[in-house]
Amino acid sequence: MKTRREITKVPALKDVLSLPRYKRDFDLLRNMLLVFSAVCMLTVAIIYMQYKNEVNEAYSRCINTPYQRKFQYMNHVEKVYRLCFAAKSSNYEYQLIQAESLLSEGALNYVKSQHQKEKMIDILGSYTSARTGVQIDSIAIDMSTDPAFGVVYGSQSLYINAEEVNKRNLFLVFKIMDLSINNSINTDGAILMEMKIVDISPIF
Repeated sequence: MKTRREITKVPALKDVLSLPRYKRDFDLLRNMLLVFSAVCMLTVAIIYMQYKNEVNEAYSRCINTPYQRKFQYMNHVEKVYRLCFAAKSSNYEYQLIQAESLLSEGALNYVKSQHQKEKMIDILGSYTSARTGVQIDSIAIDMSTDPAFGVVYGSQSLYINAEEVNKRNLFLVFKIMDLSINNSINTDGAILMEMKIVDISPIF
């Protein structure tokens, strides 16, 4: 009778070679498949890393082009336009606080003076359902100047009880430039330096 040690002993090479042919072929095939799988995984990993690097490079080239920056400026100006001219009494102050990160102090003071001139806060406070809304038709920016110069073609409406009671053109000219930092509000890293309304009529 064999002892436990003799049963668990690794068979000698001559004994392995003496295994049936199909057993040797199976082991060889299994090892080949393992090697092939490892090579495939390594190849896929190399291709993926190369693809990722190429995508990151392409994105970096695009994000730093003036053409891409132009659209970031347009997005920035649209935020300012909506924050400053589409409001209701309950969120008016909050929106101007949000706009502080997007505008220069002079531009923000200009917006506030326009609102005071038109008694906008008084009118919005007179009706609980009163609000103003804006529509932007187009934004044009000349990137050849520093700061860049642009125009917003849009309109502003006054709504009371969800009904539009008045509408007017609200065209702005502005100057915009890069800001050295950005944050969760100013995601475009730009600041609107100057703003002037050039086509407006009384809305209230």
